[in-house]
Amino acid sequence: MLNITLREFDSIRENFEKEENRAPFFSMSTELLKRGLKNEAFVLLLATWNFASFRYVVNKFDLEKFGQSVEYFTSIISDVEDVRFVDNAFLTMPESTFAKIAEAFDVLQEYKVNNDGKENPVIGLTGASKLMHLLYPDFFIIWDGYIRGEKPKELYSKVEPKLLKSGWILRRYRRNGEGYVSFLKQMKRDFSHLVPDYAAEHPDKPFTKAIDEVNYMGITKALQDAEKEKRGRKNEKGKSPMRY
Repeated sequence: MLNITLREFDSIRENFEKEENRAPFFSMSTELLKRGLKNEAFVLLLATWNFASFRYVVNKFDLEKFGQSVEYFTSIISDVEDVRFVDNAFLTMPESTFAKIAEAFDVLQEYKVNNDGKENPVIGLTGASKLMHLLYPDFFIIWDGYIRGEKPKELYSKVEPKLLKSGWILRRYRRNGEGYVSFLKQMKRDFSHLVPDYAAEHPDKPFTKAIDEVNYMGITKALQDAEKEKRGRKNEKGKSPMRY
């Protein structure tokens, strides 16, 4: 458990929507999903929040085939439809259920499109977590390479100080469904003590989304800013000195 208060938790994530310009597209995808347009909701999310991969295969994208994969994914994951991340039952679910979550994650993240004879990934590790969160927003949490611990160890000294002070430590998760399950369990251990107060103060936003915003602002954005600053210093060092 992280030694973090709800006030600190909220202060880390308070500027998320200002920093993440794609946030409205997630809401649009959610609205499509509510209207029963599951495939369309997923494709909009891929085209906006997973653009780096999706742009290379959009002209080869087979919506019908993708829809079949989505249906297979949802059939695997049906065991968690009535469970929420905040429920006490989350960590006591049988390991067979967590194994299904890992399998469903891998079904999505391994989805590829044949593009001129090459198998190009469309969704990937980060995209799979986004789609799972979109479909089950009260259960799944988004992650990315920064949160998975894929960056150089020294860079993680730049994590939001409130997180570091709370006892946050660098964890490197496996790049598959098993790693994603480990991440979910760790998030439950880290933040579950905040659930009662969070639910009272923020009844309209899933706790999973709030955790995502904390992770994004406190880890991803903090490390990206440090990387930009480092690149800026290198560029300045490589320039010829100004002549006055």
